[in-house]
Amino acid sequence: MMEMTNNNWYAMSDAALLKAMCSFIKHHRLEQNKTQALLAEEAGINTIAFVKI
Repeated sequence: MMEMTNNNWYAMSDAALLKAMCSFIKHHRLEQNKTQALLAEEAGINTIAFVKI
């Protein structure tokens, strides 16, 4: 569903690229049944920083 393909990433605006990346992360986080707090811990970042992404 949320497959990363060979999109022309260079042609995307910063906002569109950020939206695509965030959607990808959210999709796979939920697919693995992980909370934002758990994923932030695994990534070694603060939960508040993760939520702002």
